[in-house]
Amino acid sequence: MRHRGHGGVAICIHNKYEHLIEPILDGGNRIVGIRLNTTPPILILCVYLPCRGNSNTDLFQETLDELSEILEKYKNKANILLGGDINASLRRDCARSSI
Repeated sequence: MRHRGHGGVAICIHNKYEHLIEPILDGGNRIVGIRLNTTPPILILCVYLPCRGNSNTDLFQETLDELSEILEKYKNKANILLGGDINASLRRDCARSSI
């Protein structure tokens, strides 16, 4: 049986935009972000929330709290583009979706 590895997050940007990129230090191993120094600035975030097979709702909530803090910090400083693997659905009736 093969064990599943851990997922991760990344943001890929063409090197011709390198002069516009400023990495942000906020976030942990489940959230990564960069700021594009354009007018207006754009904050690009990629998040990987724990999958449904992970019963650790504390980790799910902690990651959401961390994301919430980042969004609050930058909401008036840049337009925000959020992507990633959210691993939740508003259509399912489960604890993780209600969080």
